[in-house]
Amino acid sequence: MKRIFVLFLFLSLFLSGCSLFGGSENSDEKINLFSSGLLAVELDDKWGYVDENGDVAIELVYDNAGAFYGKSAIVELNNEMKLINNKGENLLDKSYEKLFRDENTGNIFYFSNERWGLMDETGEILTDALYEEVNEFQDSRALVMSGDKYGFIDQKGKNVVSLKYDDGRTFSNGLASVKNNEKWGYIDEDGEIVIDFFYDTAYSFDEYGNAIVKIDEVYSLIDKDNNKIISNVDKIKGEGPLYAVENDDVYTIYNQEGERINNLTFEYVWYTEDYIVNAEDDEENDMVYLFDEDGKVSRSGLYDDVSYGYIANSSKIEVVFIEYDEDYLNIYIDNSQYRIKGDDIGQVYTDKFVVEKDEKYGIVNQDDEIILEFLYDYLVFTDDGFLIFVINEKFGIMDKNFDKIMIASYEALNPYYNITSLANYYF
Repeated sequence: MKRIFVLFLFLSLFLSGCSLFGGSENSDEKINLFSSGLLAVELDDKWGYVDENGDVAIELVYDNAGAFYGKSAIVELNNEMKLINNKGENLLDKSYEKLFRDENTGNIFYFSNERWGLMDETGEILTDALYEEVNEFQDSRALVMSGDKYGFIDQKGKNVVSLKYDDGRTFSNGLASVKNNEKWGYIDEDGEIVIDFFYDTAYSFDEYGNAIVKIDEVYSLIDKDNNKIISNVDKIKGEGPLYAVENDDVYTIYNQEGERINNLTFEYVWYTEDYIVNAEDDEENDMVYLFDEDGKVSRSGLYDDVSYGYIANSSKIEVVFIEYDEDYLNIYIDNSQYRIKGDDIGQVYTDKFVVEKDEKYGIVNQDDEIILEFLYDYLVFTDDGFLIFVINEKFGIMDKNFDKIMIASYEALNPYYNITSLANYYF
């Protein structure tokens, strides 16, 4: 596959070595460029902030900087991390080796004396540094570990599930899988056992209310009442609405109700994502399939000849399927087809296409009419309507009318609250 053109492929270039996406091919993160009216920018290896007019609001004096959350932002200077206000003043009594902003709640995890503690969004200490490991909040609960035992805290730092489990996964769809005496089960947000401990492995519930579990190398898909939706198979892959099921070295496709959706069989399935399946057919071709909700194949093609992505600012999942046809791109969205001249697609934003042609990017409409010339090394729309452009490895910004509000002058931008991922602190 030439490219899965989701937004993170571009934005990962902006973040000065910061890896925030964990390899996911479909990032759900919304990118608002000017958080609280300010944007972190880098020039000559120093970071600061500019406002929506492109004027410097906080001088570029930091070694790294994250986006503002409300009235505060995390910055780094001389290997120490601080929390500043919109005047550049430090809000904390001391600096820390590590600070990490939880993007769901605004809480800040701080690292002191080899342990993690919790602050609120303004930097007020909520807990002492008690934990060897912390995880981001899901369903208003964060998985924490101390002394090789796992439990959960709430946004105020209260220990709502005591640290008594041998392992655990973050909450999802109201339940969390936890391990006790070599077996896995599920608890609710109050720590009550909902599904008892008899699974060898129990994965998180997906957004469709299903979870993959395993006993004695045999897999099942269960619902939140522990009913088996798919039972006793060799392997299950996916997080809904489609699941790839292996039995006797043959893969078939099921929906979230546990029904096989068609008669197709595959030699192997690499992954399912929404209604996309990447699989090896019975002739050993590496294929990408787009299914409709009824299980019919809407589009398909060889892995190297097609790509797919999503409309960047859509309120619902809208899959964009692309066939590469010499100098043209055949683009399929729902029941509509567009034929665009170019080498690749960078992004689909409402009725506009960011297109790569001869190693330069421009923007065309659905009739393949040029609305922004092919002059740029990269282009990407943000969710708040701005357009980031790159020329000669420098970043600039346009407004929705393509008027430049910041010339291509900065070496990097960071629209995220953190300067690295939480995982990077552990590995």
